[in-house]
Amino acid sequence: MKKSSKLKKFENFKSDTKTAPAKPKTKPGTRPAPSRPSPIRRSKPAADPKPKAELDDVIDLFDYVASEEDKKRIEDYYGKENN
Repeated sequence: MKKSSKLKKFENFKSDTKTAPAKPKTKPGTRPAPSRPSPIRRSKPAADPKPKAELDDVIDLFDYVASEEDKKRIEDYYGKENN
């Protein structure tokens, strides 16, 4: 059997390469480091939050805003024994 010239070239190439392939310099999934720090500071809020409302404040506001029908409907709904 006669070997073709392309097969001989492939066998010669295969035997000539004895060095391992080069390893990548960066690992997969790594991102480049930012050149400067982010302008958004996430460690502290931009403004101090206001205190939450007290229960008495909410009840007073509801009494001021709600109509008599709304108050009656809420009393009827929450006044039931099966809730």
